[in-house]
Amino acid sequence: MLALYQLDTFTIIGVIALASLVVLISLNAYLRKRKPKPFDRTAIDSEFIQKLKNALGFDNIHTITVEHERVKFEVGNVKMVDFEALKTLSNTGVFVKGKVITMAFDYEPKLIKKNLERGV
Repeated sequence: MLALYQLDTFTIIGVIALASLVVLISLNAYLRKRKPKPFDRTAIDSEFIQKLKNALGFDNIHTITVEHERVKFEVGNVKMVDFEALKTLSNTGVFVKGKVITMAFDYEPKLIKKNLERGV
């Protein structure tokens, strides 16, 4: 004898809800495994520091300060600065106010300051 199942509306809704829950949990677990690794802000390429020095001018930098996530460079002569090269190095742009140039980078600002002062 064949067993006949009578499906009512609540059973169908329950099965759909359970299947949706399983799909959402599986998708969540899959996406957590695929999370990209964060950018390593602690390792600064010496080529990056060299490009930054070339763009600002080797003897043109007077002081370097760090404010929050930005690096401020006070330069002697703004006309010696290669702003096109600086734009390629910064992730948000170059801000100029008088002889002070403010930039934000992908790297840790304190490490940029330390490497520039050390002369890497």
